[in-house]
Amino acid sequence: MKQPDRPGSLRFGITVGKRNSPRSVDRALVKRVLRESARHEAGEILARMNETEGLDVSLRLKTPLVEAGGREAVRALKLTLRADADALLRRLVARLAERTKGAPTC
Repeated sequence: MKQPDRPGSLRFGITVGKRNSPRSVDRALVKRVLRESARHEAGEILARMNETEGLDVSLRLKTPLVEAGGREAVRALKLTLRADADALLRRLVARLAERTKGAPTC
């Protein structure tokens, strides 16, 4: 059930399709890493948001994953995914900061 948008609310949606990650284990790994990154940056995003509006953020895996073999390959995959997600969310924070900087004050 969809909740009505509340002012100042922040929601994250995560999509990992079978085409880009055929194994369910890998899809779950990607979702877990993206959720960690979203939780980590949520405070900063909320601080930069306008209190009168809500924000929905959608994170989606766009490029196919290479099947991870051993532990080191999985670790490298996690680090790469986390770095990419953190960079994207920091760009969002910067955009929000720019938007609030240019907003007129009362």
